[in-house]
Amino acid sequence: MSQLQTVECPHCKQRLCHDGGVSGRTVECPRCHNDLTIPADDRWHNDPPRVLRDEGIDLNGEIAGQAPVQADGRMWGRSFYFRAKWDRWSFTACVSADIDASWINPPKDEAGLFRDGEYRGFYLSGDYPGASFMRYDVAEAIIRQCGQRLLAAMQGAEPGPDS
Repeated sequence: MSQLQTVECPHCKQRLCHDGGVSGRTVECPRCHNDLTIPADDRWHNDPPRVLRDEGIDLNGEIAGQAPVQADGRMWGRSFYFRAKWDRWSFTACVSADIDASWINPPKDEAGLFRDGEYRGFYLSGDYPGASFMRYDVAEAIIRQCGQRLLAAMQGAEPGPDS
């Protein structure tokens, strides 16, 4: 559930809720139809959903949202799922099957390759203050770093469970 902010219309005193996507903008009050300026809050950003494409690492995906920031797609021929919420981010990839990486459950206390029943996956996470409002360029940089570690793991450079 995203965190909502409230603002009061100075004309009619109506309290309005917003998710931060209109932060720093002028909008029309739905009650009195006067202009209402939403105060800028640097926790929130107005980044539009971002398409991720890079042939060099076979990356194809999308980043969107706030609280949480989420991305999914494919990299190195494997599905991945990225999530940034509260003060942490996580990256999960499915390495043994063509299923959505958000469906497998990684061990939250151990980075690298893991097994979830019949599926093998790859997991990384890290701390990032205010991750729920992470800018997409930061999320993309983290996803690319995770992709390099994923490739190293798939090539055997990182220890993991037996196949």
